[in-house]
Amino acid sequence: MKGLMELRGLSRVVYTGSAGCFIIVLSIYFGIAGFPYLLQQQIKSKIVLNNGSEGMEAWESLPLPLEFKVFIFNVTNPDEVSKGMQPVVQELGPYVYDQYRRKVNIEFTEDDTISYRIEKKFYFNKNKSGCYRESDVVVVPNVPLIGTAYRVEERFPMGLIFINSSASLLFPGIKNLFLTTTVGDLFFNGVRIKCDYLKGPAMPVCQGIKRNLPPSLKEIPLSRDFAFSYFSDANSSVSGVFKTYRGNKNVYDLGRIIKYDNNTHLTMWDKNTTCSELKGTDSTILAPIQNKDQDIYIFLPEVCLSLKAVFSRETNMYGIDVYQYMASHHNFDSEKRNPSHICRCKKQEDEPNAPPMCLKDGAIDASKCQGAPVVFTYPHMLFADPEYQNYVKGYKGDYEKHQTEVFIEPRTGVPLAAFKRIQMNIFLRRLEDVDLFANISEGLFPLIWIEEALTEELVQTYLSDMKELMSTTRIIMSVTGLLIGVGIFCLLVALILYIKHRNVACMKENQVVSNISLIGHGIVTRKDPDTAEKRIAYDLPNSLSSDRLTVQKF
Repeated sequence: MKGLMELRGLSRVVYTGSAGCFIIVLSIYFGIAGFPYLLQQQIKSKIVLNNGSEGMEAWESLPLPLEFKVFIFNVTNPDEVSKGMQPVVQELGPYVYDQYRRKVNIEFTEDDTISYRIEKKFYFNKNKSGCYRESDVVVVPNVPLIGTAYRVEERFPMGLIFINSSASLLFPGIKNLFLTTTVGDLFFNGVRIKCDYLKGPAMPVCQGIKRNLPPSLKEIPLSRDFAFSYFSDANSSVSGVFKTYRGNKNVYDLGRIIKYDNNTHLTMWDKNTTCSELKGTDSTILAPIQNKDQDIYIFLPEVCLSLKAVFSRETNMYGIDVYQYMASHHNFDSEKRNPSHICRCKKQEDEPNAPPMCLKDGAIDASKCQGAPVVFTYPHMLFADPEYQNYVKGYKGDYEKHQTEVFIEPRTGVPLAAFKRIQMNIFLRRLEDVDLFANISEGLFPLIWIEEALTEELVQTYLSDMKELMSTTRIIMSVTGLLIGVGIFCLLVALILYIKHRNVACMKENQVVSNISLIGHGIVTRKDPDTAEKRIAYDLPNSLSSDRLTVQKF
């Protein structure tokens, strides 16, 4: 009977301890692998680009507009600049527009991919623009005249004589190399270029413009004239054809571009160079982050390059943990700092053996992409070579205000804040055969800088889903912690039962010895407490164990 009781006690210890270990191992497994997997599958079902998915609905057409801010560098001393003095500029803005985006010509293609085009529409937001209005008059470089003159110089230098003679005909009232116009005309409506000439020096220039019409120039209906504006090609027009992954096979490929305009590389650059590589997404969708230290690439059609953002820090927004990524300032490195960027340099077509013409740090020549002599930098020449930074007076570079950054919820890839900032510039160079260019101050001249951002209202539409995700995560963590706690409790109970079992065994063993006193070789007697009977123990050798003592009743 005694052995059976001990066996039962030991069994309770084993069963309780085993149950505790099982619960802990099971909890850790589900906490590390099981629950996260189920959560990932739930997230995946929401964000992949399938008919009827929440991700598809939000991706196809934003429920609310983006914020499109434009800052103008207004020239305050145009006459002095025309005489070779340092330009002085004054930043005006922001002029804020609501930018609506939607995907059009959507086709689900083979191998978990989708093709589409992006349509944009802009509407001026008076409230957010404050005291700035589209009717504001500004002074800016005459980009269409400058671009036309440079193109003629490159392809037919003798034709510069026509530029010199026709400048006052194309732009009546022109006095220098700068335009005085309204913000509305400069951005979208268009600055008129008169070309209703059937003879004279302006006629061949206008014919050349028509043959090589860049995106910034549009023909005015029912006339021979043209209209120049910075964003006329962006408003109510569609981008080239994108082909990207939908994320069903591998959610971390979601949104990654495979082709642009039916090509797997960027054709405006030399093939098999870093310039021609098509990387990343179009910025309208981001995949969940698998490794925070892995760079994120965004393809910018306006620059025709894939630029990267690098991990900066972990932070919290709206009570949600996010990763901050910053655009790498090495995106604009010169070929001297990054030899692989030599593909961005401009080749001298008339001298094939001559070294290419490369820009200094902080600038990208996008003329191949834009069809116009546009150079992109960070706003206020942030990270640019001192030559560019010191050319004009009026720059106030600020890392916090002028850096491109995005804050991403890592498990979904949803941005809770994003600011894309970039500046458009144009080189001013002297052309001896054109009077307006003869004495101009030479350098990289700023035009405008742009900030595209998520609005607070748009972010709020994502927050409910994000907070639901956080709530689900907290519940999972709480349940996992509770189960681990139960497992630990079972182990503690098992430990207590084991200690108790060992103590009872020891106490019984010691009871036998404590009831007998072996003193020398005498006879010891004691009264049995249970029977009140006297018992006698005969003296035995001390070497004999106590369990062999015989006790006799008198």
